[in-house]
Amino acid sequence: MDNKLHTGVTGKVKIFCAGGAGTNIGYHYNDVAPTPGFAECEVVYIDTSTANLKDGIAEDQFYHIGTPEGAKLDGSGGVRRDNAAHIAANIKPMLKTHVPEQFNIVVFSATGGYLNSPLH
Repeated sequence: MDNKLHTGVTGKVKIFCAGGAGTNIGYHYNDVAPTPGFAECEVVYIDTSTANLKDGIAEDQFYHIGTPEGAKLDGSGGVRRDNAAHIAANIKPMLKTHVPEQFNIVVFSATGGYLNSPLH
């Protein structure tokens, strides 16, 4: 076994941050610089609303879930089942825009984001 310390970036990880909770948690990794010995980190955000966006999130990092007709949704208003079909229909197109990496993490919550997150 090789006991040498890795001195270069050892791979890539993509963090898919869904909804308010995903945004609140993932935002802390938004501008993490590559560190020798660790994977390079890319963060993307997926939501039915723009209400959870924060300063520093680039337009190309955000996928706004829409309807099959192309209209953008304006949140779920706490009733997630109302947008469940639209969310499911957007998974494949979102993955074409934000192609998964070697290792991927999905961050989300079934209970909402902003008020319920201790990290906001």
